[in-house]
Amino acid sequence: KFIAFLDSDDLWGKDKLNIQLSIMRKDNLAFTHTSYSIINKESVFVKDISVREVTSYGDLLKCNYIFCSTVMLDVEKFKNLKMPNIRRRQDWGLWLILLKETNYKAIGINKSLCGYRIAGDSLSSNKLSLVKFNYTIYRHVLNFNFLKTIFYFFRFFIFHFKKKITHSKIN
Repeated sequence: KFIAFLDSDDLWGKDKLNIQLSIMRKDNLAFTHTSYSIINKESVFVKDISVREVTSYGDLLKCNYIFCSTVMLDVEKFKNLKMPNIRRRQDWGLWLILLKETNYKAIGINKSLCGYRIAGDSLSSNKLSLVKFNYTIYRHVLNFNFLKTIFYFFRFFIFHFKKKITHSKIN
């Protein structure tokens, strides 16, 4: 009835499935994700990442706020649980498809229940690849026309540019 994801280099906390499943059943939720910890190659804690309480389709068009290994879905509430056939960012493509087709929201559980292992050669560290794969999501997964693709592509870029400036001012 439920499906959860775990990338090969990430870690789940020992109670992740029990906590998330309990909340999903209690509140009859279709799509949840949790906060997580960033860890280095040696599994040493770097920092915690909190999640938004609610993430909509429109929110996800700006940025993938949802880390794959934190997600749990109620299979019966979705018709199409197939990841898009693209090389990278399949998870973000799936979250967008699911939220667009159903009008559900992704509910964030603000407990760090996963560890995301960060490496210098990860996709998120290669910004040019990230841009290319985001374009692919808009154009080929969501089937936006060229102008709509360019609009969302630049919106994504501006959002991340503002976010980077804000973080650098804070630091």
